[in-house]
This record gives sequence, structure tokens and C-alpha cells, in this order.
Amino acid sequence: MISLEIYFALLYSGAMSMEAVARYLSTLREARGLSQKQVGDAVGVSDRQVSNWEKGENQPKIGYVPALLAVLRGAYEDLAQLLIENVPGEKGVDLAQRRLNVTEPDPLEEVLVEAQRANAKPADPEAFNRFLNLVAGGLSPQEAARRTLHQP
Repeated sequence: MISLEIYFALLYSGAMSMEAVARYLSTLREARGLSQKQVGDAVGVSDRQVSNWEKGENQPKIGYVPALLAVLRGAYEDLAQLLIENVPGEKGVDLAQRRLNVTEPDPLEEVLVEAQRANAKPADPEAFNRFLNLVAGGLSPQEAARRTLHQP
């Protein structure tokens, strides 16, 4: 599995094309029968912002990624693969279609479920940065989530 640290470094380096990621997000949303408004409401952004992500016009801020993947039932692993390989948009569609057929959860699914259970705000960049630092320091994502969510 590719670490979150590597994923976010790639995502926010600005050197990668967002086309494949944009196609991945839109394919998952459409296949799950969700509107851009529904996704935006779940993530805490406008439907226009979701549209911009799906067109590759800009990137989701780091704090929105966990909620975005949770609502779309996407995976960090998929996004990291698209960014590392810097593939054309069609690869995003292919990977999303494979994700739709996967029954096993993303390894970070437990983290997302625990965050929802604790009523954590997905757009809290400070808490999410604490989480990333703990994971980068060697803690499992589950333990890092527990420590982040229970820290005052």
C-alpha cells in the first residue's frame, strides 16, 4: 500500500495532471447514483466545487479527501496509483469501474468509519494533519485515527 504521505505529496505537488483523478471521481459518483449536490453536502462543499474537481479544474483540499472517498466509496490506493503513474483520463474510468466491483473495503475504511462515529469534521485540516503526521511516524492508520479523534 502506498502511504498517505506519498499520496498527498503527489496530489499537492502541482506537477501531476488531475484528469485521471477527475474522471475517477465523476465515474464513481455517477455509478453510485449521487448528484454533485449530494456529494457536496456530504463533504461540506458546494456542488460547484464538486463539479470543479470532476472537471480537473482544481484539487480537493486535503481535509476533504477522507469524506470525499467515503461518500464515493473510493480508495486512497486508487488515487495514489493514478497520480504515481500519471496516466491519461481513461485510466481513471477503468480504475473506478474496477473499484465498483470490489467488495473488500479500502484499508483506511475503518478510519473513516471511526471518524464518522466520533462526529469528526472531515474538513478540519489541523486534525487531519495530526493524523497524517502520526501515520508518517509509523502508527497504523487506525491507531492514528483513535489518537487524533480523542485528542482535545
